[in-house]
Amino acid sequence: MLIKLIPDAISRVWGQLVPHIERSLPKDERDEQSLSRVLEGLLREQLSLWMSYDSLDNNRPNALVVLSPMADALSGHRNLNVLAITRIAEMDQETTERMYREGMIALGKYMQANEYKKIYGHISLKNRHLVRVARSLGFDTRYQVMFGG
Repeated sequence: MLIKLIPDAISRVWGQLVPHIERSLPKDERDEQSLSRVLEGLLREQLSLWMSYDSLDNNRPNALVVLSPMADALSGHRNLNVLAITRIAEMDQETTERMYREGMIALGKYMQANEYKKIYGHISLKNRHLVRVARSLGFDTRYQVMFGG
């Protein structure tokens, strides 16, 4: 289950979220300024934070994603950019893929309801199997650029 947090909830739990968000940011953006900009964007609702809860594990939160809306200058379409995505709890491979699948379905519905056309983001090579999960759900994964570990 994927739930979008409202600014009041984010401000109450921000201290608990910081280590997870920081870990998922690119290494050169893991600093106080970047985290402050993320918080400011979330509180102003320029960014959105979604939490994943496992219904098979007493609704325990296990992952988060931070999204940024973006406009495509060529097509004029509204798209989403994944700024951060990370686990906040240890999960086995099967649970990880199930939660990713549930999250992608929920984001797909959100995108359709809000007229977003595409979702962009970065993924570590060690998690490239999740691209196969996205492909199995019908997401277009033709365009990929993979860097580093």
